[in-house]
Amino acid sequence: MSLYRFLASARELKDYATNENNTQIKIAAFDNLNEASQFTDKKNCATLEWTCNDQNIDLLISYIKEHLKTCPRIELWRVGLGDKSTAIIEKCSKNILSKEKIKELWGKDGLCQSACLVVYNS
Repeated sequence: MSLYRFLASARELKDYATNENNTQIKIAAFDNLNEASQFTDKKNCATLEWTCNDQNIDLLISYIKEHLKTCPRIELWRVGLGDKSTAIIEKCSKNILSKEKIKELWGKDGLCQSACLVVYNS
């Protein structure tokens, strides 16, 4: 089973990448929704490739808040491909989105139960 991280939204997700000093993050939109459609009904998805550290989490939170200016919510998914268990879904306002919440979801490389953090405007 492979670990898969992606974002999902009702609106188009913009590509983003940086590779400077201690920041290394890439968000890339994709059209093939075969895998993602097992977890979300959103039609716009993007993969996340990164090194989980405070600088990258700050960049990710900025990306999420910028996206939420045009869309009411964004989903952040961590799934084990082939995992048939029900995903744990948590919701939080963009106003209380924290580094700790991101680390809980995407800070682990090991396989564990699929989970989603839905971040919404408030």
